[in-house]
Amino acid sequence: MTIDSSRGGGIRGGVHAHARPIREADIVVIDGLRVTSPARTAVDLAMAGDHGQALSIVDSARLTVRFPNADTRPPVTVDQLEESAEVLGWRPGLPMFRRAMAESVQDSGSAGSRAPGRCCWSGTCPSRSYRRTTASAGGTTTRTSRCPG
Repeated sequence: MTIDSSRGGGIRGGVHAHARPIREADIVVIDGLRVTSPARTAVDLAMAGDHGQALSIVDSARLTVRFPNADTRPPVTVDQLEESAEVLGWRPGLPMFRRAMAESVQDSGSAGSRAPGRCCWSGTCPSRSYRRTTASAGGTTTRTSRCPG
């Protein structure tokens, strides 16, 4: 649970309270409950994970659904993500969030779709190649890529 405060977090009655400043724009009401917006939720989660998780979270927030329906939420914009992060000030996860933002692309195809190739750049890819299968309305495409590292 996030509380609108700069201090006073901790565990209370089994509930983890995270003290963070929250803008009114970062609060939405769903079924009568006040919850953080998709942008703020993405920022909070991206700051808590590793690089792969942060990139997948940011990509997912920015993803435009290919076949939307009435319940599909619009993608989160870069500006919305930046504004939600700005209010937090410096946090230990901020550099990870910034790195994920720099690598994220609008409509990446699927959240974290570039994740398999990241290990190749670091030289930790065990197979030196990776395979990606993409499904679309026109069929399925499989592509095998060689690692550059």
